Amino acid sequence: MEEQEIVNKVVSDIAEKNEEVFEREQSIIKQKNDFRRLIPLLIEKGVDKLDLSMFNGETKNQILNTLGEEYFRKGDFKNAMNVFVLSENREKIKEIGQEFHDRANYSKALECYKLAGDNSKVKSFGEFCLENGHLKEAVEAFSFVHDAKSLNKVADDCIQKQKWAFAIEIFNNTKDMEQLSFVGTKCVEQKEYAHAFRAFELAGDQEGMNLLGDCCVKDGLFSMALKAYNAADNQMMATFIEHNFMKK
Repeated sequence: MEEQEIVNKVVSDIAEKNEEVFEREQSIIKQKNDFRRLIPLLIEKGVDKLDLSMFNGETKNQILNTLGEEYFRKGDFKNAMNVFVLSENREKIKEIGQEFHDRANYSKALECYKLAGDNSKVKSFGEFCLENGHLKEAVEAFSFVHDAKSLNKVADDCIQKQKWAFAIEIFNNTKDMEQLSFVGTKCVEQKEYAHAFRAFELAGDQEGMNLLGDCCVKDGLFSMALKAYNAADNQMMATFIEHNFMKK
């Protein structure tokens, strides 16, 4: 008899708990449906003008996520992303990133992955960008995750393709002064004098600046030569250029 009573009590407890769970689920569904009825009004008002301070954190996030899902459904990814950032819904932010990725909007895709704080996703996306020639996004992705090894791979690719600005940005990011000077010298050889100046300036390479100044004089680019000699602290050549070749 005692055993039957125990069984009955266990069954009763399970039934009671199931009923509580069911009621809670129904309450959540009702609440979501209530929020959905407000969506047109919330969209009309605009995300930046919403005041949800009267709600607790859980309710506020439910409203924001419901609103974000509606923006997402309508293809308004900008507002969807803004809402999911407010609700800290990282998975949805990554989902928007994938949408941008699928639409070949790689800068926006990267922005989403960074906002989601998923370093693994950012790195894999950087590898995709490197393989497919999207160097700007590759540099940004690897810089975000502080992946010096991958950045050097991008830099090598940039040098081969003579993408000097990207190479300079990478070596400045990694504080590699030797490579900055190397890129500067390569730029002088290719007569890419503005990039050369930037590389030597970041490297603090006065010898490189003098080389740049000499080459610019030979090519009759006296303004750039003067700028380079001044950066090299070569006052003799700077004064010579200024007195003889600059318009007064």
